[in-house]
Amino acid sequence: MKKLLLRATLCVGVLVVVVASLLVVFRDHVMIALMEHEEANRPRAAALPLPELSEEALSRMERHLRDNYRTPEDFILDSFVDHDVVIVGEHHRIRHDARLIRDMIPLLHENGVRILGIEFFPRADQEMIDALVSAPSYDPTVARQVLFDGLVFWGYQEYADLLEAAWALNRSLAPDAPRFRVLGLAPRMDWSHVRDERDKSDPELMKRVFPEGDADGVMAAIVLSTIVEKQEKALVYCGIHHAFTRFHQPATDPATGAVVPSRADRMGNLIHEAIGDRVFMISLHAPWTSREGYGAPMVYPVDGWIDRLMTRMDEEHMRVGFATRGTVFGELRAESSFYSLGTPDFRLQDFCDGYIFQKPFREYRSVTAIPGFIDDQNIEAARRQSPNPRIREVPFRYLGPRALNALITLDSSVESAVAHLQ
Repeated sequence: MKKLLLRATLCVGVLVVVVASLLVVFRDHVMIALMEHEEANRPRAAALPLPELSEEALSRMERHLRDNYRTPEDFILDSFVDHDVVIVGEHHRIRHDARLIRDMIPLLHENGVRILGIEFFPRADQEMIDALVSAPSYDPTVARQVLFDGLVFWGYQEYADLLEAAWALNRSLAPDAPRFRVLGLAPRMDWSHVRDERDKSDPELMKRVFPEGDADGVMAAIVLSTIVEKQEKALVYCGIHHAFTRFHQPATDPATGAVVPSRADRMGNLIHEAIGDRVFMISLHAPWTSREGYGAPMVYPVDGWIDRLMTRMDEEHMRVGFATRGTVFGELRAESSFYSLGTPDFRLQDFCDGYIFQKPFREYRSVTAIPGFIDDQNIEAARRQSPNPRIREVPFRYLGPRALNALITLDSSVESAVAHLQ
């Protein structure tokens, strides 16, 4: 009898181990299927038609674009004629935007601009970045580490490609030619202090998350000390909200949702305060936050004027960069966006100095997730340093690298964000 009980106990133990092993093997597959199902069945915003607009005004804008046509690349380069710092602001994770900046790298160097400042790379990794872009051979694992150190879930190939493009350029230069430099702007961050979303509204706790100070202040200080004070010129690539110079971004009270005094402390604001019109801000075409708030479906920028205009343009002139201040475009009013809440009689020239349009929203594609960006070696650091505290809770706490990499892919879904726009 004792032998039978022993055998039964052993069988149960083996069965438990087998079941536990199967759960470990299939946990990620199950969670990925659930996440994909949730994404596929998420309610979609109703299609937002383009507005019917003044034929006279559209014709005037069309003539202006044709008479003053410049490619996005030429427009960026021309912006350096009268400015030392050109800031390009993006919506994030849009494939053709990151590729535009990648393709600008050799053109910048050829035209005497030898620094590219990037929000997505950490200042603490500057020695690593410098070594990578000047090394005899390119090491993609180092580029991945730079991305991971900047933000643990920012595992996108098109942003890593910026480092490879700088390396390729430097390898092609004559030995005595000045090298191109990629400047990391992101400050030190320790998201392990955030245990709940409400923690992000606690100023004292957030000081521990950003021990060097507010991110915008740190990035502005790096630009001013490393570029402006050394009388260099640089292209700065960042999210649109960091890019604002003369525009003061509306803000809301986290508790009530009421609009409060607009922010004047974004990176671009601080740079503009220091050097005035020596800084030039360009907005990349992207959807804008609705007047109804950040939780509402996004709307056409500038009330749809630019998107409507581009339906009239031939392919040769559709991909374009143009100035806003002092032009017909600068006078465009915009009332459907949240941005209009902080500025009376809000117009495009209040928002940005220049604008780049590359393609209509129906052609937007997400950046490419790097396979295996989260792995067995960095998964605990990824959980600990996630800005989203839910990653440290059940069930995410028990997920493996495969599921967390799937989250990176789902998080980049630009297509779903603009699916209701033409």
